Amino acid sequence: MRNKRYFSIQTAAVAFTLLLLSFLPACSDENGGNSPDIPDGKLYTLTINLRSKENALPTYTKADPSHDKFERHILNWWLIIKGAGNDNQDFYKYMTDDPQSDNPADLSETSVKVELPAGQYKIYALANLRSLTNAEEVIKAIQEETLLTKQGVSLPPMTRFDEQSCYIPMTSYGYEVTVSESTPEQAISLIRLIGKVELTVTNYQSSAITLKGLSLNKLRADGQSIFLFPYDIDEAENPQNLLQADVKDSYKPGFPGGVWGQTMSKVFVTEGESVEIATNDHVTYTSYVNETASQDNSDLTITTKIDGRNDQPQAFDVDFIRRNDWLQIPVNVTDANIVIKFDQQHMPIGGLPRSIHFPAGPIIPTGAYETDHAGDITITYKLTDVSSFTSPVFKHYSDTYEGSEIYSSAVLLTNGEESKHTNLLINTPEDNTHAPWLDKSKKAFKLPEDNAAEGSFKVTAQELSTAAEATIQLTLVIVERNPQTNGNREIALPYTITLKNKKGNNS
Repeated sequence: MRNKRYFSIQTAAVAFTLLLLSFLPACSDENGGNSPDIPDGKLYTLTINLRSKENALPTYTKADPSHDKFERHILNWWLIIKGAGNDNQDFYKYMTDDPQSDNPADLSETSVKVELPAGQYKIYALANLRSLTNAEEVIKAIQEETLLTKQGVSLPPMTRFDEQSCYIPMTSYGYEVTVSESTPEQAISLIRLIGKVELTVTNYQSSAITLKGLSLNKLRADGQSIFLFPYDIDEAENPQNLLQADVKDSYKPGFPGGVWGQTMSKVFVTEGESVEIATNDHVTYTSYVNETASQDNSDLTITTKIDGRNDQPQAFDVDFIRRNDWLQIPVNVTDANIVIKFDQQHMPIGGLPRSIHFPAGPIIPTGAYETDHAGDITITYKLTDVSSFTSPVFKHYSDTYEGSEIYSSAVLLTNGEESKHTNLLINTPEDNTHAPWLDKSKKAFKLPEDNAAEGSFKVTAQELSTAAEATIQLTLVIVERNPQTNGNREIALPYTITLKNKKGNNS
């Protein structure tokens, strides 16, 4: 897959702020579990702190305030402790507070202590299993020591989670720990088995619009099998992809039996529930969704229905949603036609600069450019027309501004990991000198100073042997060339540009 995901993705990404869930009183056989034969010798107390994982946007991000308590809540939990060393490889113990937490605080804060002989162990955590449609089968397998790391499970319809009528099942990777007298506490991240999407429709036109339809298409349909544990849990070197801060093609979900499954559309607005959106106003819709991936790498699509506007499904640069992802997708309705072009030296013979056309109407304001070698890349943005303007131009910053005045800007959002050896772009701006109306932490590229219907800026990609990407927030402020004659209307249109290299082939 292409590394596809930066909308208002604050991959995230995918994000929820996730708490450290600490388990309090010790679990004993009286409150669930079994007692395997333990070799004679001293026992050591291991404290296990469970925490529910942050939602990825697809990179880690803040929790959704409207769902925070629900998404953090652990109603009941299970721990599986397996021997991992030669001396105790047959060791198995499970612990649980099922059927209900004995410490049901708002955020299920609690901690578990377990006494174990010295040795090596692998520990797995699970929560809210009663929400699975095959819950009894899974719980029985835990009790009978037959639960597989590639165990398939199924979930109820996503509407059950939207309604918050059942808590979200969570599981973890296997955590290796060596128990001894000096063993520290072990933290375990719990990962939700579902994703979440958020669609925001913003009206940038000069008059109100009526939204008569909105749907997200090609999602994996309800009721189909997924893996109980993270799908890469048995991969070599234990990559733990779902805990990584970035989102790569290799993180694409897999499903039991390699069955990609049937797809469905999630409908947010129908004609019978039309919504009017005033100028410069927006509406936001949120829903939980199944872990999704397309077998042929085809993108997800969004369909909007607004009178007089394009109502065909629009693809955007995402072809999978992982468990625990929080995917935020903007849909902007404009009356502007914008073209963004990418030009780089050493283009293929007969090749043309890559261009992205953002037409008037409902659009997803994101685009990507992939380079196969290092060097300067010139990004040009051009305004072809705006139906509600007489003589539109981009408003550029020269040397002064007043109060809340804003201008067009290009701000670096991400640039790979925080290392010069993994940054895609070099010689990047260090501050907001070229956009001083923005926060001082913003890194703004230099744009032209004169107002015009076209502008450009330059970035420099470096040679890397690994895949990398950078994202730029391009905000284009449009005004009339002669406001005394044609009025002083002003609109600011945001676009997100993702720059990528071809792994190992950008020299």
